[in-house]
Amino acid sequence: MTKPHFEQEYESGAQAIVDWVAGGNFNGYILKKTLIFKEYSNDVVIRNCILHQDRYDGEESDTKIMGKYEFTDKDTITVKYNDFEMRGKILNNKVEYIVFSVYHPLLKTDTTEVYQLK
Repeated sequence: MTKPHFEQEYESGAQAIVDWVAGGNFNGYILKKTLIFKEYSNDVVIRNCILHQDRYDGEESDTKIMGKYEFTDKDTITVKYNDFEMRGKILNNKVEYIVFSVYHPLLKTDTTEVYQLK
């Protein structure tokens, strides 16, 4: 079983939540997510760090969510938190990546997230 590096940050690229309002005004924020895997508790810390925001309906702030991970079939890792489930594969090629398919009941299509060992 391929295991992640424990107690080290995996970082995603920048992501955005956007709602265009009133003729094209930007109403949203740009964020970056990180994951930290804990070896003995099977906990994973998911952090959302706000990089930039222009919101007219309130302020978004950094968040820290606790989830659980487990090693699953075909040498994959599954992360669960809130109503999200992310099934991923750890890839090694000089720089380590984890590629996840993200599932949530409210998502119309599956999304993908990529994290790189920091």
